[in-house]
Amino acid sequence: MSADKVANRWVVLALLVSVYAVSAADRQLISVLAEPIRKELHLSDTQLGMLSGMLFAIFYTIFGMPFGWLADRVQRFRMIAGICLFWSACTAVTGFTVNFIQIALARVGVAVGESGASPASYSLISDHFPPEKRGTAFGVYSIGFPMGAALGTALAAWIAAHYGWRSAFFVMALPGLLFALLLVLIPHPRRGRLDAAPATPVAAPPFAEVLREFFARPVLWMTAIACAWISLASYGFLVWMPSLLMRTKGMTMMEISSTYSVVSGITQMAGAFAAGWLVDRWSRRTRSAYGLVPGIACLIAAPFALAAVWAPDWQSTLMLMFVPFLMMVTWYPPALAVLQNECRPETRALMSGLFLTILGVIGTGGGPALTGFLSDYFAARDPATSLQWSLTCIVPFFVLSGVCHLVNAWMMGRRPAAAAAA
Repeated sequence: MSADKVANRWVVLALLVSVYAVSAADRQLISVLAEPIRKELHLSDTQLGMLSGMLFAIFYTIFGMPFGWLADRVQRFRMIAGICLFWSACTAVTGFTVNFIQIALARVGVAVGESGASPASYSLISDHFPPEKRGTAFGVYSIGFPMGAALGTALAAWIAAHYGWRSAFFVMALPGLLFALLLVLIPHPRRGRLDAAPATPVAAPPFAEVLREFFARPVLWMTAIACAWISLASYGFLVWMPSLLMRTKGMTMMEISSTYSVVSGITQMAGAFAAGWLVDRWSRRTRSAYGLVPGIACLIAAPFALAAVWAPDWQSTLMLMFVPFLMMVTWYPPALAVLQNECRPETRALMSGLFLTILGVIGTGGGPALTGFLSDYFAARDPATSLQWSLTCIVPFFVLSGVCHLVNAWMMGRRPAAAAAA
């Protein structure tokens, strides 16, 4: 498509948010349906943690950078459409599985497909929104994950309660097919067209050059490390919270559908949008805002998360988790804005893939897997509280992330203006 044929930026953003929501819903299914899957397939918490965490993350990260490399070279809307079809098909296949190996292979397919959507989406958003509006744009985009997770949780739990957990996978595979068809109709923008100095078309550099550039920029790799720790804590809680509420707090599957999904979804959506809006305005006065917003939020989340784990009933747990749910997504919009503003247009998708690889290895994979492993470890001593002790061990990662974000904020504030602009 020619450069003048560019779709309305908000239409594009709404469509990318919808695709992100579909991927979040598909990714969340294992944690929502963990209890009935565990009982029918006789799985341990370690195996469930692997399915929702490390196993998923390994393949998500392995394919994230190759897809990022590809997105810097091809028509990105069509690429996202193709992989959306693929992971939706793998979601449906999960409903037919009868043992750990089969369900693991199906989840690998979902991970491979979803790994390519975000790098291409980040790059597309940067070609539809100028730098000073990217924090808000990524804040809106970030809503897709909690929105998809909440809707997926509510719908999957309701379907599982009435028709069984397998039916939930079949139904949740359908939305991806619709959005894949819509994606191919969107005209493709010229890369870097809204940057301060609009870029002329430049060939994407070799992989090794982009890798060296990423690790030569402290603000990039420090942002990735800080976000990885909050991702570990957040995914540990998000994946295992339904199991904690049902196993130790007495919550039912229908209450998960009607109450937990609403509380977690609304608070995370509010937190994501507020973080993007706030960082766009605060960063006009200081570049440190990109680290201060998530850093302060992480430190606030920690004590409330710890109190929620040991609350006496599910009502108290949800009330206390309101704050961590609100805070645990605040890293996403500032981090993506930093990533896209600091990178050249022709390297953005691959840089995003590298960023997501670091997050996947440490956070997306490590959080659920470590929580599941620790739960099995503590079960040998006290099965009734094993999951509570496991999540207690995850809470310090909120603090670690907060400290890393504040250090990064200090580093950003010390950078000369000329270096930041370059």
